[in-house]
Amino acid sequence: MSSTAAGRKKQAWQAAVSRRFMRNVAWLFIVGGLMVGGQSVRLWHLLGQSDRINDALRDQYVSVLGEDIGTEPFGRLQFEAGKLQVERKIGLDPLRVMAALSRNDTIGLRIYDITLSGLSGYVRGEMAPDRSALNSFLERLSEDDAYAFTLTDSVQAEGAVRFTLEVGRR
Repeated sequence: MSSTAAGRKKQAWQAAVSRRFMRNVAWLFIVGGLMVGGQSVRLWHLLGQSDRINDALRDQYVSVLGEDIGTEPFGRLQFEAGKLQVERKIGLDPLRVMAALSRNDTIGLRIYDITLSGLSGYVRGEMAPDRSALNSFLERLSEDDAYAFTLTDSVQAEGAVRFTLEVGRR
């Protein structure tokens, strides 16, 4: 074999190896590009889902905390939940019950006794001059956000209606 024939054979072999290498590199780029494209589509879907979850979570925070949710709404939510748990353990707050009664007060209202124990209680008093004044007072009390007042007893007395209300949380 001559040296030129051996050289051509070697060049042919190197060209075949080079073509095979370039074909394999091309396939690697195609497969890698498909993987990157697939992961990009997946990331795009996950980011959209994350935005929808964040929007729903913000709506929930706003429904509980109001429009100004602050920078740490979860911490504020935990604080508010802790306050509610303490209130439930303590029971009805006498000052808040009296505030609810006085917010809806009319001139003819007299409270004789407020008895609170745990999560319920009773208010005894009288409303002047008649039952219609008592009914309008009870209507205003029904709009209270924190407490539910239920008329359990009423008796017409001289110039007034004596009543007993049951008090509980809403």
